[in-house]
Amino acid sequence: MKKMITLLLVAVMLLGIVGCGGEKEKTPEATQASTNATIPLSSDQLMMGFAMADITPKESTPLGGFGVSTKRWSNEIGYPLKASAMALTGTNGETILVITLDLITVRTDWGDNLMLRLTNATGMDEQHIFVAASHTHCSPDLGIAGQIDAVARYQTQILESISQAAVDALADRKPCQVSFGEVETENMNHTRHYYNTNPDGSIVYFGDNYGHEYSADETTKHISEADPTLYVVKFSREGEKDMVLCNFRTHPSHHGSSSKNITSSDFVGAYREAVQLNLDCDFMYMQGACGNINYHGKAPEDIEYSDVGDYGKRLADYTAQALENMKPVEGTDLKTVTTTVEAKVNHSMDHLFFEAKNIQAVWNTNRDINEVIPMCRAYGLSSPFHAGAIVSNYNRGESQTFPVSAYALGDNLVFGVWPFEVFDMLAVHVEETAPFDTVLTMGYAYPHQAYLPNEAAWEYHCYESDTNPYVQGTGEVVRDTVLGLMDQLKTAEE
Repeated sequence: MKKMITLLLVAVMLLGIVGCGGEKEKTPEATQASTNATIPLSSDQLMMGFAMADITPKESTPLGGFGVSTKRWSNEIGYPLKASAMALTGTNGETILVITLDLITVRTDWGDNLMLRLTNATGMDEQHIFVAASHTHCSPDLGIAGQIDAVARYQTQILESISQAAVDALADRKPCQVSFGEVETENMNHTRHYYNTNPDGSIVYFGDNYGHEYSADETTKHISEADPTLYVVKFSREGEKDMVLCNFRTHPSHHGSSSKNITSSDFVGAYREAVQLNLDCDFMYMQGACGNINYHGKAPEDIEYSDVGDYGKRLADYTAQALENMKPVEGTDLKTVTTTVEAKVNHSMDHLFFEAKNIQAVWNTNRDINEVIPMCRAYGLSSPFHAGAIVSNYNRGESQTFPVSAYALGDNLVFGVWPFEVFDMLAVHVEETAPFDTVLTMGYAYPHQAYLPNEAAWEYHCYESDTNPYVQGTGEVVRDTVLGLMDQLKTAEE
């Protein structure tokens, strides 16, 4: 009898082992769905999980930024590139993944592969996964993965690293308390389309391709003033380090000079290191509306902040100030909403298609700016990038669609997800108008489209409007769409 019982127990154990082996053979979606099921999807608190992965290239690669990637092969590492993943679950059971990457953009030419990998790895649908870039000008140019083997290898490397970080963040979810605050920075950012304010109030713009000067009337004032606000959201979990999500707006291009070949996350990496060391917090950076915003090189006391490390430390000091005056998120639900925008393609320069194609061919051959600029000027074009945009737009249809999203944590904190390099004043309008206490801008989100200039930018023919794939006024259409989504989220609470 004892022998029979022993045999039965052995049989049961063997079946259990076979059963576990069968689970391992399931598809990635099914496997991850099983993993997620072990984590409570409802609680009396918001839940947050956080993970980070290194995505620094393991070999020299061409760098994105400034349109000269094939001439800028990295030869050293500045600040390492990171992927930060945050998983959030509200008490209503809604779960989202927010992922920020130290890359220049998240374009569809490789972002589609990333999104597929993420949905397979997590079992989540695409509308609940938000991915954006910090916009460092010193990361590999993933847009040429089909041309450069080193970039193709890098793309494979980061797809694996980012998807693992997403899975780890979901597994790390624990109940958390969320608070948020803001601080006004000083001399940390400015609008890059002016370089001098004269004593009489007139502003000289280098963003004007035709050398015009404008007086500082209401039309130009709102162009020259950058929003200096640094937003900080703190997630506190028992027994864990706090995680601070910081949202600011300025170009990470300190290390991005076209004469430098440095792979670097730029000030974002320095900022991360300073927060981790001085504040003992985990850190996640969310780039805001900096389509026309650059960093200030000097502070009022004439200390130079062109050094990346000093700039990051200064932002960490401002973060510490914000943490001293935080207010709690009210409510514990998490809500998301997504819609599709149809934008008209800019075909106004189609008549110069063949001339632009010739300019683009010359530029792609030798990247000699001095040779192509006279060719551009002959046809009223601003740059070889302007010519490239004309060629690209010529082959597009009459319109294109893209998603725009928003998500709200509780009742008084909301995020707008913009798949653009957003001009400052478009986001400021939403922040000042939306029915939430604090509005954060997640710029450079997948699927990244282009710059998103406001109406005023088109008036002085800036680089961003010249190279834009969409017609004038698209910025305001997207702005109002984002605002409408936030109104919808607020209405759903009532």
